[in-house]
Amino acid sequence: MLQVKMGHPKNKQLMRLMETPEWRKQLDKIETEMNSDLNKDELYHLKEELLYVIDERQHQADLTEIGRTKLHRRIPMRS
Repeated sequence: MLQVKMGHPKNKQLMRLMETPEWRKQLDKIETEMNSDLNKDELYHLKEELLYVIDERQHQADLTEIGRTKLHRRIPMRS
């Protein structure tokens, strides 16, 4: 669920789950734990499995290495 929240925060199923206070509290707890210094590596690996990450709080979107590679292959190089 954390990957869905990072990669597609407006997902309809996720939005429906987030309406339930128990699910929202659980996901917020997991997100807080993952952002702690002890779990930064695990969070990094979760993010790197995605093509991009959207951070709604900071109003940012970031391509991951996999996303950059896929995008680079699709754009023809000019000579």
